[in-house]
Amino acid sequence: MSLQAIYNKQFENIDKQIGLFNTELEVVTSRIKTLALSKLKGLNEADIINYDVVWNEILQQSGYFDLVNKYISKSFDSIYDDILKGFEVVGLDVVFTERDITKINALKLINKQFFEQIGQDAGLEVKKSLYGYVIGGLSEDQIAINLANNLDEMGLSKYANTYANTAITNFNQSVIDMKTTDQDAVWIYDGVDDAKTRDFCKCLLDSMNYYDTNTKIELQNRPERAWNCRHQFYSVSKEWAEEQGYIEGYPSC
Repeated sequence: MSLQAIYNKQFENIDKQIGLFNTELEVVTSRIKTLALSKLKGLNEADIINYDVVWNEILQQSGYFDLVNKYISKSFDSIYDDILKGFEVVGLDVVFTERDITKINALKLINKQFFEQIGQDAGLEVKKSLYGYVIGGLSEDQIAINLANNLDEMGLSKYANTYANTAITNFNQSVIDMKTTDQDAVWIYDGVDDAKTRDFCKCLLDSMNYYDTNTKIELQNRPERAWNCRHQFYSVSKEWAEEQGYIEGYPSC
């Protein structure tokens, strides 16, 4: 199997996992709205000061935390086999060790905390809005109408969706980075090239360059590919890269 075939298989799986997450996220955000509106009765200024507790309960009851846990455990864990196959195709011998598992679990925890923070930040926006409505003397019915609009416009679903797209590909890249211990390995850029491909990513794809680690890190961290990027830097043997037509160089992107 070619590296491109493995890449296609890998990203078909990633797209599938993201799709499952987004489908469930729609259900969860609908529950969040229903729960938040149901907890408005009798709400006063003192209640809103401690609204963080209420919002945490809403996230818990809606299934938000459960969805995040499932995504980070099941979906993230689905990528390992194809990563190993990719290393094998390009001439690098790689296995996962117990130490690797420790690092992988740390990466998962960081991603879990970030998802949870997205949820908590949304709660802070709700809290600020509610406090303004209450001290402004709005009726419970008026608060409910405004809160419903706030929840629709707040973007919790959008932000969680964007991070879900970015997190699993970044995790995939981190695992590849972690397992690249061959000092003679070089890096190539690969991925889908279609109408959605950004100019910067298309430039990297068309350049057909291979890079040392320092150059790879510089290009990887460019803001042009910060969110929702569908491409990866792959670690390959120098011999394999040159056989495939890659040349050492720096892209004019």
